[in-house]
Amino acid sequence: MKGLTSGDKLSVLYETVKRVALTSLGCKVNQYETECIRTQFILPEYLLVPFEEEADIYIINTCTVTQRADHKSRQLIRSSIKRNPRALIVVTGCYAERRPDEVAGVEGVDLVLGNKEKVKIREEVECFLSGGGPYVEVAGVSGINGYDSISLGEGVPWQTRAFVKIQDGCNQSCAYCVVPFVRGRSRSRTSEDVFREVERLTEKGFKEVVLCGINLGSYGQDSGGGNLAELIKRIERIEDLKRLRLSSLEPDKIDDELAQTISNLSKVCPHLHIPLQSGDDEILSKMNRRYNFNDYRNLVTRFREAIPGIAITTDVLVGFPGEDEESFSRTYTFIEEIGFSDLHIFKYSRRQETPAARLKETVTEGIKEERGKVLAGLKKRLSLDFRRRFLNQEVELLIEDKKRDGYTVGLTPHYIRVFLTDSQVSVNQIVKARIDRVAPDLTLGSIA
Repeated sequence: MKGLTSGDKLSVLYETVKRVALTSLGCKVNQYETECIRTQFILPEYLLVPFEEEADIYIINTCTVTQRADHKSRQLIRSSIKRNPRALIVVTGCYAERRPDEVAGVEGVDLVLGNKEKVKIREEVECFLSGGGPYVEVAGVSGINGYDSISLGEGVPWQTRAFVKIQDGCNQSCAYCVVPFVRGRSRSRTSEDVFREVERLTEKGFKEVVLCGINLGSYGQDSGGGNLAELIKRIERIEDLKRLRLSSLEPDKIDDELAQTISNLSKVCPHLHIPLQSGDDEILSKMNRRYNFNDYRNLVTRFREAIPGIAITTDVLVGFPGEDEESFSRTYTFIEEIGFSDLHIFKYSRRQETPAARLKETVTEGIKEERGKVLAGLKKRLSLDFRRRFLNQEVELLIEDKKRDGYTVGLTPHYIRVFLTDSQVSVNQIVKARIDRVAPDLTLGSIA
């Protein structure tokens, strides 16, 4: 880590307009927070540029959920240093929170800031450039009291779908998960603050809003000021909002009221992401997951009866200590039975702070890799099967991008990305389209 006496670094101070580049890894909460940080720099003395370009200030919002996330975070840090060795390098996020000294040890890093410090990153940068400090400022989860105030400023970055963070932290204590150690306990944003932000975003023309949180289903449980069901009922009444999407819901957090509310509201997208992690009860118990596979099956059945054709996506963790061939086979069979429209596959990664770190490793990296590939093959087949249901059917598309490989790209309420051959549509427009072709890695359509 370079000191404040570095003339090369402090030369950024004398730039009339300082180029700022940001990037993030990990969850939708991290993506939202990166965009909140970006709005802090919408000032005449700063110019926001893509992360791949040369900049005077690089801000990397990191993830630490797995060893691979740590590695990718370090890669992004080093790539920015290589792109401009004279640039100011600022590292924040969960990896910086969990391993601040390790991050600070990367030569070329100037500022290491924890999750709590994200609300004032521009202030920290300007303090550094004026000759102040500190180099490392990480309050830690013990310093987190209540919901932080990070939110979007006036310069909203997205073109179509807007993310809104409504909750942070987690009380679940899953045996493998490091998140509570870097995000703290669950805490919620006030419903009034959430409502105002969604209302402002729809006034700016956004058609779809995605509510996100570290443990979204626990919204309101820390404050006693309402719950997720009550919040989405209120948001549903915003006239200009066309779609409301929920990012991820833990199975044990979906009570009768929330399930019924999701089923009854017309603006809530017919797509839910419900993490499974394993289809074997013994492994789920070792993971400290608070349900069994029958609970999960019954929950999915309930939603499918209430919302025919709903898309259910999930997370699966392979290679957890104790996962043998039989338990993996049960997971495979259960995933096949449920018929997810998509799944995210993760290899178990030992995090030394977690209870699972005390368990004996029983699955080699090679076997984890092999099982991951087996599930990846199943994922492709299930995705193809789900998308085939819409072949020759009319769907509603929210146009996201007009120039991707020569196609116009839109997203359905069921979270199917459709590539259109037609180009006479505008970004952020909702159009009717027909699904003409479904391939393993591509869904093609045309304007209906």
